[in-house]
Amino acid sequence: LEVAWLFLEGGAPIVVTESRSLVGDAPLATASALTQLPLTVLVNEHTASASEIVAGALKDNCRAVLVGSRTYGKGLIQSVYELSDGSGMVITVGKYLTPN
Repeated sequence: LEVAWLFLEGGAPIVVTESRSLVGDAPLATASALTQLPLTVLVNEHTASASEIVAGALKDNCRAVLVGSRTYGKGLIQSVYELSDGSGMVITVGKYLTPN
């Protein structure tokens, strides 16, 4: 979130989280962007997780053009649970969505 805040004007949404029980409010940029210059963000199949959130926020808020190829991520929020026998289980509990 902090990287996206550097390039977005106050009030711009960054990411929306959605789960079975609710759709979360999007965190908003809180200050002025460091620059008003046009931005280009390079993405490819190795772009994932937080970098996808930043790229999506900049694109959806008309602050950057994305150049490259499709990104890696699935936008999933997962929780890891340890079981009594020492093994573990990963459960998808939600997903990240771009602001628009």
